[in-house]
Amino acid sequence: MWENTSQTQQPQQAAPLLKKPVKEESDALLLVQSVLCLAAVLVCVALRTVLPGAWEQLRAEGSAILSTGLGFEADIEFSRFAEEAMRRIETGLDGLVGSAAQPDAIGGFTFEALQSREVPAGASLEPVELDGTFTLPVSGRVTSPFGFRVNPLTGGDEFHLGTDISAAAGTPVAAARAGQVTRTGYTAGRGNYVVVRHGNGVQTLYQHLTCGLVRAGEIVREGQIIALSGETGNVTGPHLHLELIVDGVCVDPACAFPQLAG
Repeated sequence: MWENTSQTQQPQQAAPLLKKPVKEESDALLLVQSVLCLAAVLVCVALRTVLPGAWEQLRAEGSAILSTGLGFEADIEFSRFAEEAMRRIETGLDGLVGSAAQPDAIGGFTFEALQSREVPAGASLEPVELDGTFTLPVSGRVTSPFGFRVNPLTGGDEFHLGTDISAAAGTPVAAARAGQVTRTGYTAGRGNYVVVRHGNGVQTLYQHLTCGLVRAGEIVREGQIIALSGETGNVTGPHLHLELIVDGVCVDPACAFPQLAG
């Protein structure tokens, strides 16, 4: 007898798999990431509100550092940039809180601005003894000495890392001592600047220049004109900002220039 082979067996269908409820462990991580992103946005908004225009300046500072590398050798440029950024944020917040220290401010409560009087890392109020003499880069009146002061731009309390000497834009700036130019450049805060290394861990920094007249690596003699003073960067008027750096620490320029002593 012939078997009927025209009918094919239907493949047995597998029983449908039961989908187990999967606990999304990533939900918690996603929530944390969302909160962090929101916090970052709020911080950015707060910075833009507290420090109008400073966000772009800080970003320019960072871009300048990334494009030119770390500098000042022992006195690390990135450390100085970070210190300056934090100082600006602190002074801006001080100003914001200080503005609330008026009657009926914030629901009738009054506050006192918290001002830090701690010497920042990378600076010292201790006097240092230096061998030899230095030539004062420009002649002029001291408009802002080294140390604690009220920032003329923000009105907040800050530590001034150098001495400001009044000088009209275009005034020749002399090298304080013979040495080698280690760095020249521009940042939003400093404007045009020049750094000269004099040996024995001593450096001088000249900033807010109209322009520099020397290049990195160049050997200069004491009294040689290396720049023209100006008002580039964060300033309220033309002057020379002079810093004295010893072993990577900013000290009072009056240690080398007695004419600047108050």
